[in-house]
Amino acid sequence: MALIDALAGLPVAIDGYALHRLRQPVPGFTRVSTVVTVHGAGATGAGEDVSYLPEDQDTFPAGLPLRGRWTFGEASQALGEMDLFPAAPGQEAAVDYRLWALESAVLDLALRQAGLSLGAALGRRYRSVRFVASPRGDGVEEWL
Repeated sequence: MALIDALAGLPVAIDGYALHRLRQPVPGFTRVSTVVTVHGAGATGAGEDVSYLPEDQDTFPAGLPLRGRWTFGEASQALGEMDLFPAAPGQEAAVDYRLWALESAVLDLALRQAGLSLGAALGRRYRSVRFVASPRGDGVEEWL
């Protein structure tokens, strides 16, 4: 069974969502992203649009029809059919980043409403995790 199949039937109640713009100066530019928070039934889920171009962040739609009761699979399918960019993005990958931001926020909300961790929903046990830092240029030591 594909992992998505284990998650598709999770129920989720969505009352609405909010967008929070983040800005972080880094050497040579300012990194911009948008955090999506989806809320319902007393819980909140979050995801982040990590599109690289700030202008792609400027077009995040504020009126998507997410309110209602869904399964995660239904919400994911509906999001995939929505026009998430009113104008073509500067980078093609931004379309996927936007969709993943919304889907991950909805999945986070569904898991919280069900009282489950992602591992529990997938029938997986916890193990150590390794992280990778991908800073630009020299100076990785300061990130450690």
